[in-house]
Amino acid sequence: MIYFYIISHVLGDFYLQSQELSDYKAVSRAGVRIHNIQYALAFMMVMILRIVILRNLSAILPDFILTLIFVSIHATIDIIKFRVTKTAYYKNIPYSKLDYKLKRDRFVESTRFDFFRKIAMNDIPSNDSKDKSSSSGRKPLAPITIFGIDQFCHLFSIVAISLLARNIYGYSFNPELSGYDFQVLLRMTLAILLVGKPANVLIVMLTERFDPKTTKIDEGLAGAGARMGTLERLLSLLFLSQNLVSGIAVVFTLKGIARYKKISEDAKFAEYFVIGTFTSLLIVFIVYLFIL
Repeated sequence: MIYFYIISHVLGDFYLQSQELSDYKAVSRAGVRIHNIQYALAFMMVMILRIVILRNLSAILPDFILTLIFVSIHATIDIIKFRVTKTAYYKNIPYSKLDYKLKRDRFVESTRFDFFRKIAMNDIPSNDSKDKSSSSGRKPLAPITIFGIDQFCHLFSIVAISLLARNIYGYSFNPELSGYDFQVLLRMTLAILLVGKPANVLIVMLTERFDPKTTKIDEGLAGAGARMGTLERLLSLLFLSQNLVSGIAVVFTLKGIARYKKISEDAKFAEYFVIGTFTSLLIVFIVYLFIL
């Protein structure tokens, strides 16, 4: 069952959360509320899927209770993070109503749901002095530090409560349907999800300070770099799972060819490219070792 809950977390915290919402929730309580609604929806969808697969009606009540607990804990952690960090993601941008309005408007334009759009449009920035740029002299935590603490708290709570629930309810997931090993299927699903958007977010945070910021708009398609990174990690994970290590070399050779001109002309970009590539490959190895 732990894999199901972690998959729900990854879907709710990454795949259902756009970059616009991530930026908006860093400066607005309404953004935090919208994110937690989406997070709850992810858990509910996976819970329904789990019930359909298990076909065990007696597990519905404890499963629903656990889902409520996970969603509530996630909301609590996010609220605490918002109150503690506020503008930590924007260390060089003082909090202002203009900054708030910009992020809110970007989210409103990006969302497809009128319900979330109405929540954002009815949101009024707080006049509390604590919401303004910190003047306490304390250096804000780096985004990667906040991200690490945040994800550790979420994952630790999911694992700990899942194990506790299993001891209380005898709650485990080990069905044998049509001869398939669903534990392997769940691990593979989780691994594929992890090397996608979560890996992209982590790589950006880890390598941002090495970015030479020299890429011009007309030098590539918007979002192509992130998509290439996702594909390279998916292919690498596939090759590793089939013990075809040589296939990984082919993937990264093709990636190098695609960036050859920029690498040969810009030494700083070449270093940034190598750091990003090695980080991406390291994430694949970690996911393979600990998940698969």
